Amino acid sequence: MSRFFSVLAIIPFLIVNDPSSSQQDNGINCASPTKDFLLDKTPKQLSEEALRDHAREITVKVIEGDSWGSGILIHREGNLYTVLTNAHVIFSDLDRPTYKIATPDGKIYLATLREDIAFPQQEDLALLNFRSPESYYQIAIFGDSSQLQPEEAIIAAGFPFSTNSREASGFKLTKGEVWMLLDRALQEGYQLGYSGQIEKGMSGGPILNTKGEVIGINGIHAYPLWERPYLYHEGDEPTLELQRKMDQYNWGIPAKIITQLLPNLVFVSSPHSVLEERGEINPHPSDP
Repeated sequence: MSRFFSVLAIIPFLIVNDPSSSQQDNGINCASPTKDFLLDKTPKQLSEEALRDHAREITVKVIEGDSWGSGILIHREGNLYTVLTNAHVIFSDLDRPTYKIATPDGKIYLATLREDIAFPQQEDLALLNFRSPESYYQIAIFGDSSQLQPEEAIIAAGFPFSTNSREASGFKLTKGEVWMLLDRALQEGYQLGYSGQIEKGMSGGPILNTKGEVIGINGIHAYPLWERPYLYHEGDEPTLELQRKMDQYNWGIPAKIITQLLPNLVFVSSPHSVLEERGEINPHPSDP
């Protein structure tokens, strides 16, 4: 998995960081423009401030020993939260690795690997659980990545190892654009090519459209230092010309793969899922 940890800057884009975007309120999220989006039955374009706030609310730091990556809050059941991240983020040589989740309000929780859901080996995805008896955290809403178009604006979020972020947490938000959605997925699920200043440590963080919907998850950085990680699931390679172009872009696992693998865990942007988010219907009817 070390090939994913390549760190080279690419064509600069505006990085949106602002100390005011980090909200702390004893674990309860403050009212923000993001809530209007979540309560609206039809997702709409968010202001830059609301988009930044929403990305910050759903992104967590995934810690294992002295290393870390990023993750996305995707599900809540009572006080049990599920975080989606990359498998290579939580990879450890230890027999019993200890995982921790740092939430947007600065709290740190012990986490456990969720083993009741098994991803296909070719997908670079993993799930962690943690409990928060007192604090409430916003969860992500997923969009339709199959409708993405070249040059469509996106943002990506996460916690880079080395950062010039002005936030004490090290949270970073970077702007970019969709370059390509491959006709076939690469090994480990990578299919979405996009620009932006993605760094080591941001793997597992969300890629969002301007409506605040998650349309992918970060994973492969531009300009890999080692071998090119470009093999299709079937084992064949893209053409050398295409690979050279692919080098210039980051690669993410698109939302459509995630929503297909986790239909009972993720909220997909629709009137039904928004009603679930508002608590007006129970996504688990059998629950007491």
